[in-house]
Amino acid sequence: MEEDGTSKRKMISLKQCMDQGVDLSPYIEMNDYQKREIALGILGRLDVSKYAIPTFTALQMSSIRAALEEGIDITLMADPKYNHAQMLQIAFGVRDMLDVSKYADPKYNNAQMRCIRLGLLNGLDTSLYADIRFNLQQMTVISDGLTANIDASIYAKPEFSADQMHAILVGLTQRLDVSSYAKPEIEEAMMWEKLAWLDSELDILPYQNAGYSFEFIKLIRIGKEQNLDISFFENPKFSLTQAKLILSGLEGGLNVSAYANPRNTVKRMKYIRDCMFQGIGNMIVIKEGTRTFRVPRCYIPK
Repeated sequence: MEEDGTSKRKMISLKQCMDQGVDLSPYIEMNDYQKREIALGILGRLDVSKYAIPTFTALQMSSIRAALEEGIDITLMADPKYNHAQMLQIAFGVRDMLDVSKYADPKYNNAQMRCIRLGLLNGLDTSLYADIRFNLQQMTVISDGLTANIDASIYAKPEFSADQMHAILVGLTQRLDVSSYAKPEIEEAMMWEKLAWLDSELDILPYQNAGYSFEFIKLIRIGKEQNLDISFFENPKFSLTQAKLILSGLEGGLNVSAYANPRNTVKRMKYIRDCMFQGIGNMIVIKEGTRTFRVPRCYIPK
């Protein structure tokens, strides 16, 4: 039996089964798809009474038949409360001698069952995520942590989204102290930003305590990581757009003091920056130490 439940027996039609003398008269109430599954079982000398029940769909019958062909005990899986895909996950667990009671619950979809089954197969402590409160994505992140020998109990909590869990897992993988952001009330984007600050060994607290927005804090970090003079735009009087214009100028080696003034409109700041980048208009070259800057003559700082 393959992972998708495909039987090793060659797939043949209902007519071909009947042409081989299969007697389906006892199953007149079944539809043709169900009859075909029963006929295939009869041809395979299986005990079709295990699944020749009207309450089973043809797909459910197919899963049970495939398990019987493999000699798998179908006691736990042969229940109409499971769909055909869930039945297969239980069959695979029984085949591999796993404790399928850990996931044999119709509240789990087949993908969740598979995640728990593979965890059991790999010797993971599935009790951390075999919980109906977790969706598949959350289960997967917890399983990934356990596989990497990470203390996944730090984030294996239903109140964390899968994305939040992932941000915490990355921090733990890098052996960082995630306690500053492993909190459900912190949005995923801010978690990643805090992780970036921790990774760069920069201190985010002064900016966080000062009430800077997430986007502004990100700009400050980018500037610090490039050893730029962020004093030009860390003034909270600057809007986020103004700060971005100053940062882009610093990254381009411009003397941003020509336009880094909160009283300048965004339009004016952009115009001056673009002129400096393109060398358009009345431009001159000035030197400050070992650095050279191109600035509009009328905007040379006094």
